[in-house]
Amino acid sequence: NGDWLSLLLALEVRADQELACGNCETAARLYGAARQARVDMALPLAPEDQRLLQENLAGLETVLGRASLQTQLLLGASLSLDAAIRLALDVITVAPISGMLQEHPSAELPEYVPEPPASAP
Repeated sequence: NGDWLSLLLALEVRADQELACGNCETAARLYGAARQARVDMALPLAPEDQRLLQENLAGLETVLGRASLQTQLLLGASLSLDAAIRLALDVITVAPISGMLQEHPSAELPEYVPEPPASAP
């Protein structure tokens, strides 16, 4: 149960991050996926977390509109857990120079070319 709970919390935190970055549709899909997984696994949110989720969903509704939010939540709920994890991971990459997290679709990542090893003196 602990591993599943950690996974669901990670999806929810990722949704929070997407919301903070203005990626509202992705956030809504991740919230929908996490909410459905919690129902399927009988792992309800704590009351305080439920309140925070409702606040976030209200904010998403303001931006997306009720119909679009519901569509995105349903799309997220229809994802398998594996697909939800892929969605969450697809928007996170590590910048090669700074080492800081940056967000952009993996399709736009530059090709990684390893540097040749330094010559021995």
